[in-house]
Amino acid sequence: MCSPLIGSVPARVDLPDEVPFGIGKELVVDVPVNSRGTSDIFVDDILAKTVDLPGSDNVERCAGATLLSIHKLLAEAGPEERKIMLGWVLNFRSLIISLPENKATAWSNEISEMLKEGKTQSKRLERIIGRFVNIGMILPYVHHFLARL
Repeated sequence: MCSPLIGSVPARVDLPDEVPFGIGKELVVDVPVNSRGTSDIFVDDILAKTVDLPGSDNVERCAGATLLSIHKLLAEAGPEERKIMLGWVLNFRSLIISLPENKATAWSNEISEMLKEGKTQSKRLERIIGRFVNIGMILPYVHHFLARL
């Protein structure tokens, strides 16, 4: 069942044809596959995933299934190959996860300043550790290096 707002879903945004497709690696866990697509909810962000099968309405169905409000719809509901989710840029074509450039620059600058000063306040250190934990949500192996912070 689709939302009555389905007609308001922003148009699909594909990356240029010159952008290569990433090569996936074998998974270490079983991920159930649904040929009609699924959605995951993260706080107030919904990420719908589907296979764009020829002759199917999978993309439209997933876009329509994610509508919570008109504001979220206009800002985020359109099907895209590149989407910002929880502050990360997810590139589904290239299979690359990255920080937006402005965030990466700000994080890097703050760490550099703190190291240059040789000391910091506890609130600033907690904020930086929080950012490392955020990285650990995307790259779980980072938690090993955070254990002593």
